[in-house]
Amino acid sequence: FVSRFGGDEFVVVISEDENRCDINNLLNRIQKLLEEKFKDYSLSVSYGIAVAPEEGTDAYQLIQLADGRMYKMKNYKKN
Repeated sequence: FVSRFGGDEFVVVISEDENRCDINNLLNRIQKLLEEKFKDYSLSVSYGIAVAPEEGTDAYQLIQLADGRMYKMKNYKKN
């Protein structure tokens, strides 16, 4: 499930059947596809991951956690 969260941010909800390795691979594939599709533009992709129920069960809490991790990635990449 993919939903626009605001501005240029999106939330992706992945079923419990996926594991963390699969999630990272999926996000890397999405990043490559976006960069290829919009190669004429300056584009960068940053993301944060939060996993339920290990890291919380409340949607707001999980979004906050993923959002914080995304901003750490943005700062690391200097986006």
